[in-house]
Amino acid sequence: MSKIRVALIFGGQSEEHEVSIMTAREIVKAIDKEKYSISLFGIDRDGYWKSLSKLDQNIESLQFEHKNPRIPGDVIELLQNEIEIAFPLLHGPFGEDGRIQGLFEMINVKYAGCDLISSALCMDKDYSKKLLTKIGIPMTPSVTIFRDEKYEINDIIGQLGYPMFIKPVNLGSSVGISKAKNDAEFLKAIEKAFKYDSKVII
Repeated sequence: MSKIRVALIFGGQSEEHEVSIMTAREIVKAIDKEKYSISLFGIDRDGYWKSLSKLDQNIESLQFEHKNPRIPGDVIELLQNEIEIAFPLLHGPFGEDGRIQGLFEMINVKYAGCDLISSALCMDKDYSKKLLTKIGIPMTPSVTIFRDEKYEINDIIGQLGYPMFIKPVNLGSSVGISKAKNDAEFLKAIEKAFKYDSKVII
C-alpha cells in the first residue's frame, strides 16, 4: 500500500512561531511512518517559505536567506504535484485566520482543518461572538476597542465590572491576555494587548 504524502507546514509570522515549531516536532515524532510520507515546509518570521529535508531538534526559530518571491515556484510545484494533503501547523495570524487556507484553495491543494470562512470567523473573537449572538447562543458580555479610537474606561467598567479579561482579538493561545482587577491593571492590560493586535476584546 502506497503511503499518503503529507506536507507539514510550520513556523510562520505570528507571535506563536516557536510553538508552531514545537507542534511540528511532536507530529514528526508521533505520526505513523508506515502510513504517511512526510514533507516539511518551514516559514520564517518574515513569511518566506522553504522546503526542508529535516526538522532539527535544536531549531527554535526559522530564518532563511530572503529571495523573492516569498513562496518560491519550486515550493508551489511540490505542493501541487507531490503532496496529497497539506497539514498546516501554524498558530495565530497567517495560519489560523483563513489566509493560508485561501492560498491552498487558490493553488488547488487539499488541506486539513477548517475552511477559509470558518478559520477567519473563529480567529476574530469579536466577529465570532457577534455571529453566535445573532443565532441565539448566549455569550459573555464584552466590549471591543480599536487602537486608534478613544474609549471611556468608566463606560467599560459600567458595562462589565471587575474582574475583566483583556486579549488581542486575533491571537490564539494565551499570548497578550491579562486579567484586570482594578483601573491600573486594566490600563496596563490594554497597553499589552495592543502590542499584538490593533483590535482588543474585553
